[in-house]
Amino acid sequence: LKRKQQRMINGNKIIRTEKKPVTFLTGMMVTIALLILFYFYTIHCTWVTSIAYSSPSIVLAAVNGDGSKTVFDDFREAYQWLKFN
Repeated sequence: LKRKQQRMINGNKIIRTEKKPVTFLTGMMVTIALLILFYFYTIHCTWVTSIAYSSPSIVLAAVNGDGSKTVFDDFREAYQWLKFN
């Protein structure tokens, strides 16, 4: 790959700048990697939201890493005082 050289005249000084193809390639790789990460983050957020809104309840369920389910009924227990009033 050839390096392009440009001359810029600033007052009496001549400044040479070079465009390096490696920096362009690195920038493109970083941009593509960020786009892929953003895509997977969007898929993850959509999945989590669909799980959260699929069962609107004050009793929440979650799946552990080993596949077992955990039920959170803290909200239900907190409202037990309504039964007595």
